Amino acid sequence: MITLDMARAIARHHVQSMGANLTLLAKPISWGDYGWVFSYQSKAFLKTGHPSDALAGNAPLLIDREQGHVITLGTAEALDVYLENYVRFGDPHAVPGPSLELSGWQAGADKVAATKALKAHTQLGLKDAKATIDMCLAGQKPVVSCAAPETAEILVGKLVDLGFSARQLAQ
Repeated sequence: MITLDMARAIARHHVQSMGANLTLLAKPISWGDYGWVFSYQSKAFLKTGHPSDALAGNAPLLIDREQGHVITLGTAEALDVYLENYVRFGDPHAVPGPSLELSGWQAGADKVAATKALKAHTQLGLKDAKATIDMCLAGQKPVVSCAAPETAEILVGKLVDLGFSARQLAQ
């Protein structure tokens, strides 16, 4: 398990390897169960404050809490989008897809309601929806597809509420 000080040292080393004119900002700009996010800037900008000395497009760095891996985020989306994708899919650049995986259930899971939810949110008929739930109950991890990523996200929420373990897959 990586500590904040270890993460800062890993990020500093990574930034130094990108160029001697760069410096890591001391405080993380975000942190959570995933790890810490650091930013960096040119030494000249930090000294002068002049906009012409500032870096542009310098994507923040995520230092993973478990392994200390350096993961470059992006600048096209808000930081929260990259972090949510990292937490959900293990990849900050992942795009949510229209498929989901059923991976388990809890005692008392509502098989009938889950079958109806699958039927309502996918192209599966009643027989195939029931077979999918039975596969999950038998310890398999069936994958089902919805018409759109937003529908898959809604279905995952319904299945979880009904006592099943489900996760949306990336495209």
